[in-house]
Amino acid sequence: MPVVSRKSVFFNIGWMRDYRGFKNNKILKGGGYVRDEGYGHEMFNFQPFKGRIYGYVRPTGDAGHINLERIGGNPGTAKLVDVLVIWTASSPHGGTRVVGWFNHATVYRGYQGSPHDPKRRYKRKAIGYYASAKQRDGMLLPPSSRVIHVPRGKGGIGQSNIWYGDNSNGRSLIKRVEEFIRTGTAYWPERKFNRAPTKAKLKGGPHTLRHTFSSHFLATQPDLFLLARVLGHSDVAVTKIYSHLLPDHLARARNAVSIGPSIGPAALTARRRWGSSEVLTEPAPAEPSL
Repeated sequence: MPVVSRKSVFFNIGWMRDYRGFKNNKILKGGGYVRDEGYGHEMFNFQPFKGRIYGYVRPTGDAGHINLERIGGNPGTAKLVDVLVIWTASSPHGGTRVVGWFNHATVYRGYQGSPHDPKRRYKRKAIGYYASAKQRDGMLLPPSSRVIHVPRGKGGIGQSNIWYGDNSNGRSLIKRVEEFIRTGTAYWPERKFNRAPTKAKLKGGPHTLRHTFSSHFLATQPDLFLLARVLGHSDVAVTKIYSHLLPDHLARARNAVSIGPSIGPAALTARRRWGSSEVLTEPAPAEPSL
């Protein structure tokens, strides 16, 4: 089990391309607040202001506070410095993924007001934050590089938007993100994959490969539930985008079993009496000899 000594926390937010406002951008899978209000405060999480970036997460419970004690803070501490904040979001393609991080960040127990950035406003409302870092210590991954999957449910992110990662799954993910920060890439298979299509003069990224795999998978194994597990989808509804590939295979499956002719009373009586599995019929009359 990897040991992680540094202070770290996962903040789950809505999915966006660049988190610098709504211009040519929109937020997806942001939960009830986004559905009700049409926007989320995380929209400015990677918008720089005077050399710093300010990130928002929507805490659930605890009166809107972040439990700094679970990150390594002392009771009553108002803020904690030198924290690795890992931002995650639910991908439109399925699963929850790491979208970026604040390294050496300051995390606050309570909500902080807007840093007086005139651009950090929406519908005349100033947007505050819970974490801040120097701009150079922040990294927003482009969608094609958001390849680190984060578990949901038991052992992963639950209903809360804040996951303290204080179990084996969390420690393993923190180690991977630290490796990403150190080397500039998520893990070695991605580097090899990126070289392969370039060498073969092909277009497409990991998502194209997943779609191709899914199509061929259903051609030989028409099982959406099994495909959802293979792809790591937390909800089979995401996998239903491939359901249009199923009709021919379902028809073939229906025709795979044939039902024999029904057995008449006489044949059934004969089978019970003699144990015969053949359908008995009266012999045909012999042809008259000349």
